[in-house]
Amino acid sequence: MTVMEAISGDPLTCFEDDSVEQAAILMNQSHVLRLAVLDRKTQRLTGVISVSDLGGIHTEPRHYEVTFFKKMSDHYGHSQHAEVMRITIVHGSKDEAIAAAMRQFERAKQVNNWSQLADGYDVTTIHHGEHGVVDEHEFTSEREARIKRRAYELWEQAGAPAGQDKEYWNRAAAEIDHQDQSEK
Repeated sequence: MTVMEAISGDPLTCFEDDSVEQAAILMNQSHVLRLAVLDRKTQRLTGVISVSDLGGIHTEPRHYEVTFFKKMSDHYGHSQHAEVMRITIVHGSKDEAIAAAMRQFERAKQVNNWSQLADGYDVTTIHHGEHGVVDEHEFTSEREARIKRRAYELWEQAGAPAGQDKEYWNRAAAEIDHQDQSEK
């Protein structure tokens, strides 16, 4: 892989004559630790400013992991996701991270549109909370969204027991997959 294939998308920049406060706000909003600094007239790079240069301003970087998948059926006929490619994006908003991951996927796989080779993608937001690293997994496929809703219903009906997430997820997945097979 080349550096061009590995970059996270368009770099975030500020100008030499911007205020320190503007740079800090941009870094905080974009969850980045550094900004490229450009000369306003020439648009040429003149340096890099980091959070530590700003004296104590803190921003929490969020990493987004975008997993592209292909839908497959297992030997029971249940729908499964086969990972095609996983891309980690280190800066920007979730929407910007998804767009950057799509561009990287298309460049790496040499296709015009990521959907030529993948059926969908899931997004995991990774950040550092008070108790360590926290993953927030967002399912973007319709199947996972249906399973999530059904698992929650089953969990509520059972009186919201603690520590049984996987059991309710598996029960809901089996129901949804059975329902989908019956409709075929």
